Amino acid sequence: MEGHPTRVVTVTVAALVILASLPAGIIGVASAETPTVPPESPGLNVTTETRTVGSTSNVTVAYNLTGEIDAADVRLELWNGTTRYNQSAPGQTEGTLNLTVPASLPGGDHRVRVIAMNTSTLTSNASAAAVVETNSPVVIEDYNLSTTTPATGEEVTVNVTLNNTVGSQQNFSTRVYKSDSAVADANNTTVSLTANGQTHVELNVSYSSDSTNNLTVNDEPSTEVTVGDSGGSGSGGSTYTSVSAENVTLPVGQSGTFDVTYDLGDEIDTADAQLEVSNFTTTLDTNTSLVDNDTVQMSLPKQSMAGDKRLQVAVRNTSSDFVVAQSVLNVSVRGNVTVESVTPPATAVASAAKNVSVTLNNTGSSSESFEISVFDDATSRFPVGSKFVSVPGNTKTTYNVSASYSEGTRTTYLGNESYGTTTVYPAATVDSVTHVSGPANNTALSTSVDSGGMLTVELRNGTDQDLAPTGLTESSRFEVVVHLNHSVDPGLVIANARNVSWSVQNTSEHYVVTIAAQPLESQFMANAPSLDNWDSLSDSEDKADDKLLWYSISFIDEDALYNQNMTNMTIATDAQTFGSPRYDEANDSINIELAAPHYTVSDTQNDGIYQATIPSTMLGQWGVSNPDNLTGTYQGQSRSITTTSNDDGSIDISMNIHYSSGEVSLSPDASGDDTSSSGDDDTSSDDSSTDDTSSSSDSDDDDDSSTDSTDDSTTDDSTDDTTTETTTTDDAETNDSDDASNETDLLPELTGEVKEVAAIQNTDGSSSAVVENVTANETVRIRLSNKSTDAQNATSNTSVSDDIGENATENDSAGATNASDRPAVNGLDLNLRNDTDSLGVNVSDSDTVPDGTPELESQSDDAEAVGYLSIDVSGTTDDDIENATITFSVPAAKLAATNTSSDDVTLHRYHDGEWQTLETTHLGGDRYAAETPGFSVFAVSMKKSMTADTDTKTTAAETTATEESTPQSSETETASASPTKTSTGAPGFGALVTFAALLAVAVLARRRA
Repeated sequence: MEGHPTRVVTVTVAALVILASLPAGIIGVASAETPTVPPESPGLNVTTETRTVGSTSNVTVAYNLTGEIDAADVRLELWNGTTRYNQSAPGQTEGTLNLTVPASLPGGDHRVRVIAMNTSTLTSNASAAAVVETNSPVVIEDYNLSTTTPATGEEVTVNVTLNNTVGSQQNFSTRVYKSDSAVADANNTTVSLTANGQTHVELNVSYSSDSTNNLTVNDEPSTEVTVGDSGGSGSGGSTYTSVSAENVTLPVGQSGTFDVTYDLGDEIDTADAQLEVSNFTTTLDTNTSLVDNDTVQMSLPKQSMAGDKRLQVAVRNTSSDFVVAQSVLNVSVRGNVTVESVTPPATAVASAAKNVSVTLNNTGSSSESFEISVFDDATSRFPVGSKFVSVPGNTKTTYNVSASYSEGTRTTYLGNESYGTTTVYPAATVDSVTHVSGPANNTALSTSVDSGGMLTVELRNGTDQDLAPTGLTESSRFEVVVHLNHSVDPGLVIANARNVSWSVQNTSEHYVVTIAAQPLESQFMANAPSLDNWDSLSDSEDKADDKLLWYSISFIDEDALYNQNMTNMTIATDAQTFGSPRYDEANDSINIELAAPHYTVSDTQNDGIYQATIPSTMLGQWGVSNPDNLTGTYQGQSRSITTTSNDDGSIDISMNIHYSSGEVSLSPDASGDDTSSSGDDDTSSDDSSTDDTSSSSDSDDDDDSSTDSTDDSTTDDSTDDTTTETTTTDDAETNDSDDASNETDLLPELTGEVKEVAAIQNTDGSSSAVVENVTANETVRIRLSNKSTDAQNATSNTSVSDDIGENATENDSAGATNASDRPAVNGLDLNLRNDTDSLGVNVSDSDTVPDGTPELESQSDDAEAVGYLSIDVSGTTDDDIENATITFSVPAAKLAATNTSSDDVTLHRYHDGEWQTLETTHLGGDRYAAETPGFSVFAVSMKKSMTADTDTKTTAAETTATEESTPQSSETETASASPTKTSTGAPGFGALVTFAALLAVAVLARRRA
């Protein structure tokens, strides 16, 4: 129970608990005392576990229904008010079983009820209620009522003060129960508290008849409320800050105002109070001229695209820089398009994309752009999926929006309108945790499964990620067995751990993933910048303020890999922040960006490690069988690497590095077999035990990088399949040239400074990027990587579907295995005429023309399309584009198969109802470039006379249309599921909500939980 230090809470965990006092390999499971089976029928006895945030917990039910319900008709259900969490049909009338509270729930105690159902008559024969307590770092400091003697029908305002006791953001649910017997709350809200922040919430309830009741918040001590005709006084205490705003509708292209009502209460002085409205990255308007309470107008900038947005309206204490009250503002931007209907999925798996069907009606004569944003609750500002579409004039068109829901029972919203519920099952559960070797823990460990962004499994000390207080060290080794739903296809592991190995077994129910690893100490900066901005830190700022010993394993889905030959790869690092590993086709290398504080908490240089296991498929692509033929660089400089060959054909690599930030790159050594016998004067031939060549931009400090014996992956005694061990020292001189080094000479000249970003490949095969604060005097360069250079080597796992996971990615798999056989975008260069706060780009390719766009052949007699490219840009318009160049590739095999010359490759753009030919330049090899005045759908063509017959084309009858009348948009549609949740916008507010989650996948900024 929150906020009551005098009450003893027995902390149990939702997964498995390992105690050091137990023999090695034996696991103690912490749970509430098992209830006894009732002696009489019908009867239920229930006990609950204290729930750890982020983990499931058990509600144990002992039941006796003998003589009341036939065994085949018994079903036990676990409910939270109107939401069913879990159910079980035991097939017997007497016994004991566990029902599960989902892991996705935020902090906060709440009441549940177990119901015994007769499935033949659909009637309840018995029920029992209980409280599920939560081990949450957020506590309820106090609460009070506006009145304890309300009149019938009079609203009672319940003011609750919440305090976050840890240095990380926390979500917390506050629920008001009107009586002792109520299981369904009368009102509730979930808020996000900043690190060490305090806030309060207000919830209103009312009573419909005269009565005396014990009202409570969560599981706090109750307050007696006497309901009568006269009304009465409050329960005393402080008054709290509150803020609210009415939903607002704006016409497309126009700014507007809206009313905000606030009350500062007793929490904050007027001199310290600031009223603000913001999206995820930008404060849009502020007001510091506040009185104790008032209603004021605030402004919204114009928005060029229609759709439903959510913003935050908040009162901030400028002295402490804490938000003390907040609410969500729904903004509907409207033109001629309205939402006709929304159909959410009935079931889904957490973090796995499912389609939400949205029908839009355009009553205007011209096509209109619309941003569809899908939310999975009434108060969250973070969408779970979004899509930019262009709706044809005078039509109703249905679109599928890919959405990734959080676990539990979720309600689908567009703006403030709800459209039904979805039952979302967990993507992963921890089956077992076993201590293998090294120092064991002397206090209980818990587990955490996070399905937002990357699917991450962690060992924890309660809710804290730091395992040092439990007695573990970097030599402690644990095996964790995880069950993954078939909607999650584990392709690559990134770990904050050491000496990681993992295996996957595919069963009919799920994947069984077995992970063995050791905790890893990492230097930690509480208010760390993003990966891109780490270099902006000064020397004094680039310092750790804490250190953590953590065991964190994250999975990247196989479909999201840049190169399918990276499947089964492992990367382990002690970096605080790292990007998504990517394959660089031009340099034939695997790269990942890392960042951590340059100085430790002890003011010494932060020396770190990078470990990787390169799978045999990737080595096969590289033509590498000898570990000596691998090379590694960090911050662009050659590094010493230690390699170990494994029986399965993979190779383990270890590299010492030092921070702050830089890119690690692994590739085949261009010098071949000569590497191991190099006679470089600066390389010692007996460098197998120390790394004296470690260097970076501040290599003068790197004189102690060889002293960290814990970084040597070859000391791991658990590597039983090791057959060869060698140390390779690379030539100090690196080769930065590539086959396309002369491309820039052929590209059109662009102006200004260059701001370069790497796009992220999404689960649906598209690529996305967001560039913040773009000015008119600079060039934006967006790099994209091909999905695979060797489609034949791409692996395909056939999942055995169950009722939960089947068709979870039903619209994302078409053509995926042949993605590398068709044209693809490699990069975009843009100059804008005007500044923009946020520029978003989404790129996809397809063998067939997008819905609503005519085939190229219908308007061209001498060209035939060999692939289509869709490029959607938000945050600017075609009129604002000064210069733009698309760099794309066409596989040489496609040209060779049709005896086509590279001079016959042309890029076309569909615009204003027609295909327009763009001047196309061959850059050499399989790469081409074309200037474009804007972005939409593009076709890559060859001369028709040189191509095969048209019997390979997809006909209209073979495509699937979801429109109700005329064809869909002539503009591109872009879609993305949102596993992690931030957002940036076009000029104005709120646009491009999908990219927040994409960036959460691409860059993991490690935060203490």
